[in-house]
Amino acid sequence: MLKTFVAIVETGSFSKAADQVYRSPSAVSMQIKKLEAILDRPLFHRDTRSVQITSDGEMLLSYARRILSLNNEIVSHFILPDMTGTVRLGAAEDYGVRLLPVILSRFAKSHPNVAVNVVTDSAHAMTKSLEEGQLDVAIVTTSTRMPKARGSIILLEEKLTWAGLKGGCAYEK
Repeated sequence: MLKTFVAIVETGSFSKAADQVYRSPSAVSMQIKKLEAILDRPLFHRDTRSVQITSDGEMLLSYARRILSLNNEIVSHFILPDMTGTVRLGAAEDYGVRLLPVILSRFAKSHPNVAVNVVTDSAHAMTKSLEEGQLDVAIVTTSTRMPKARGSIILLEEKLTWAGLKGGCAYEK
C-alpha cells in the first residue's frame, strides 16, 4: 500500500500510479481507501481533474519513503546476493520494445553491478543461441522445440489469446 501511496504522490494521478505499480486504477483506489480507513483520515483531496495530498498525507509520505527505502535495503542485503557480471538476454522485438525498458530499468536499480546485453531476433534464432550457450535467458513468443541443452528450463509460459470482431472475416475462419 505504501508503494502505491508514494506512486500517487509522485505521479499526481491514480491512473499513472496504477501503471507504475502494475495494478488497475480501481485496485489502486481500493488500496488507498483501505489505507485511509486504517489511518482513519483522508490522505488526498480528490476532484475530477487532480489529486492533492493532505497534511496527514504529507506526514505519511515522509514515513512511507523511509520505510520503503529500509525495505529495499533489507532485500538487497539479505535476500538478493551481491550479483556481478553480465547477463545475455535474447528477446523478441515486440518484447524488446514494449516490456524490456521497464523491466531492465528496475533490474538495473536492484542489481547495479550486473550488465545486461540484449539481443533481439526471431524465436528460432534465440532458441538456437540458447542451446549453443550464447544466451543466458531468452524470451520467445513462438517455438516448436525448447532447448534441453545446458540445463535449460522453461521459466514462464503465457497463454495467447486471439480476438476478432464477431461476424468479421477472422471470426469466420
